[in-house]
Amino acid sequence: MGHGPQPRRIDISGIVSGYVLRLARESIVATRRWLIGAVIVPVIGILLPVILLLTLGAGSS
Repeated sequence: MGHGPQPRRIDISGIVSGYVLRLARESIVATRRWLIGAVIVPVIGILLPVILLLTLGAGSS
């Protein structure tokens, strides 16, 4: 019985897992905002004129 106090792994892992979950949630929200800003907006900005030109150009000829 000469062993010292056992390390509290459960408490630390609980704190870390909660922190990681919170970070993951925040990063998912940030990633979604980044995706909307960096991918969806330029794609719409490029595709919309192309579709309009194709439909208007096909209709006028």
